[in-house]
Amino acid sequence: MSEDLGSFKQLIKEHCGLQLEGLAEDRLRKALLAAATTAGVKHLKDFLNLLRKDDDLVKELITHLTVNETYFFRENGQIELLVEQLLPRLFRLYGQKRPLRILSAGCSSGEEPYSLVIALQETWGQASSRLFQVEGGDLDRRILQKAQRGIYSPFSFRGVPESLRKAYFQPEGSHFQLNPAIRSRVSFHELNLLAPEFPAHLKDYDVIFFRNVSIYFDMETRQTILQKLYSLLRPEGIVVVGSSETLANDLGVFKLVEEKGYYYFVKGEALLPPDSVKLSRQTRVKPIQASIPAESKKPPQVVPRSQPASSEQAANPAPKLEEIRQLIIQQETDLASRQLDLLLSKNTKQQEALLLKAWILGNKREFVKAEALVEEYLQAEPWSADANFLKGLLFKWQNKWKEAISAFRKVVYIQPDSWPAHFYLAEACRYDQQKDSAFRAYKSVQRLLSSASEVATGLKLLPLEVPRSDLLFLTEHQLLRLRQGLTTSHQGRE
Repeated sequence: MSEDLGSFKQLIKEHCGLQLEGLAEDRLRKALLAAATTAGVKHLKDFLNLLRKDDDLVKELITHLTVNETYFFRENGQIELLVEQLLPRLFRLYGQKRPLRILSAGCSSGEEPYSLVIALQETWGQASSRLFQVEGGDLDRRILQKAQRGIYSPFSFRGVPESLRKAYFQPEGSHFQLNPAIRSRVSFHELNLLAPEFPAHLKDYDVIFFRNVSIYFDMETRQTILQKLYSLLRPEGIVVVGSSETLANDLGVFKLVEEKGYYYFVKGEALLPPDSVKLSRQTRVKPIQASIPAESKKPPQVVPRSQPASSEQAANPAPKLEEIRQLIIQQETDLASRQLDLLLSKNTKQQEALLLKAWILGNKREFVKAEALVEEYLQAEPWSADANFLKGLLFKWQNKWKEAISAFRKVVYIQPDSWPAHFYLAEACRYDQQKDSAFRAYKSVQRLLSSASEVATGLKLLPLEVPRSDLLFLTEHQLLRLRQGLTTSHQGRE
């Protein structure tokens, strides 16, 4: 069964918008072979004809293609903004005659809508069950069943204080199950955002969370989906996307606003914050990624997910570092972590693996372990831009702004043109109220990214994919705000 995958990719894209390129092709091929075998079909061409006739079979295939990487209270600052600012604004507009409706579109295994319910419960208490109606929708039927069971591994709690986990979850073997009272507060629906029509009850939402979903769609598909989300909202409504997806969804369907350092989209005028700044991009720059070795252009051959990481792996050659890096980019962090352990056990001189392991640990908020690995690497390579940059990120993620500033400044010293280092230095200075220093660092970012030529990141290893156009936009926005603040401050001292 070696037929071309193009027809399958087109069928799936037309059905639900998923883009299956690069490493995703390998996942598609494995899913097709398994599904065709189950259906008793020997040739993919025959299976393609079967898929075209059976919509349920397509839906079942898609359950093996989606990436369901999420956790509780992901990007919690957005949830805090919702609870503290946006929902009170909606109550002032509509009153409390009806519950406010919130949809988590692309809810995966349920961590996001359950996080919303817990946040509402923490703020409004028992009244929250009357004041709010929370729903979750996803394309993947199987993952919705998991969401309804509400049983999660410890990995899902990397953004949750232990006290909160103990208050709302009960141990279930090595996992934890959400309390029935909270589970009952979320209604789950099968939801294809490209469906020609939605069920009648899926409408009149006040807030839609559409986070970390649009990364799987091209611009045309995103435009179509945003228009559908627009139709699902009431005349005055809000859409929240992942912070890294903000500008990719600024396609003219909604108004993009910034409030307290966070970005979201608004339908209508009444929900605009009092001091909102109109945001628009006048310059669009071609996004670039962190420089990676040329060999990364080849599709990596990785150990299949189903293969145990045991003595069978030990008999095989150690995986290549770039293959592992690509796994991390594809959010296959568990497999990447196992392969890093295998690589380090086979080759103690492969010190770069320490940084990738630290990257994974840092994203899991295991900061002590991550910092130890970074320091071990820096003992051998004290002038590594990647190691010092990761050190700065670990401090930033813990709100240790002065330590982060020191680390990012060292990266700038090592790689003067590293625009990600200048940007995060500016961010850390801004949060530490060092406004003059933040202004200068943002100006450096603006200078570097306004260049007609593509400027290298100065980083060789870390799986940091920062859209150049997004950073330039955010930089110019912060420069405007800082310039206004500095002018007022300087006038006050005169």
